[in-house]
Amino acid sequence: MNRIFLSFFLIFLCQNLSMGQNVTNADENVPIGMSYGADNKEIIYTKYAQGGITLQNNGYSLSFRRLHTKSAFFEHGYEVDLSLIRNPKEVQIRNGVYYGYMGYCFGKENTHFNLRVGYGLNKEIADKADLGAVEINYFICGGISLAMLKPVYLYVVENDGIEKRRYDPSQHPQSVIVGGTWFFNGLGEMSFHPGVYARVGINFDYAVKEKSILAVEAGVVVDYYFSKLHIMSNDSQNLSLYNAFYVSFYFGRKWN
Repeated sequence: MNRIFLSFFLIFLCQNLSMGQNVTNADENVPIGMSYGADNKEIIYTKYAQGGITLQNNGYSLSFRRLHTKSAFFEHGYEVDLSLIRNPKEVQIRNGVYYGYMGYCFGKENTHFNLRVGYGLNKEIADKADLGAVEINYFICGGISLAMLKPVYLYVVENDGIEKRRYDPSQHPQSVIVGGTWFFNGLGEMSFHPGVYARVGINFDYAVKEKSILAVEAGVVVDYYFSKLHIMSNDSQNLSLYNAFYVSFYFGRKWN
């Protein structure tokens, strides 16, 4: 089912990117990157930069986009996105005997961070009639998705004491696990796994200042990796395809 979903999603993305590449400004009198000033006169902006946070049903991320005007109703450019993605089988628990320790996910061997770098196209659906209105766009994007897996370290009972150890399911049953450790443990032992991603979203810009961007975007993002990501100790729970619904909150500016 996931592969069927991915196939339809990528076909839709490719069709829309192709349409955007072929757009030309047939009417030279049509303004490019049109916006409105305080006196309601048309202002032309050709460069856009925006950053924000994204909440997904399987994690969250920080995002940045840099777009340029392509035609009267299209902008194109790149996005960079750094995410924390959870496997659906991750369930956080706490030790009921040892207090003061962080929670952990039993059976989780690696934490999944993700870097996306892609090319995107922003198409205007409804322009702002004035500065108090809402601009509606749809955004499509695709590119490289790089999974970065960081080993999980836990506090475990060992040698009549509590020691910090890299989690090994063959040596650390739940009965000896005390709790989780700090984020930085294991950063130097990351492994990298390449893949691709695609995104489709609807964007609502509520900014009331002519050079500002203040937007909410909702959509779907799909990541496909060329091999299964080893997150859980039970390999049947590991995936190569992740899809998620997301909501993003962006702020930024326009200029020439």
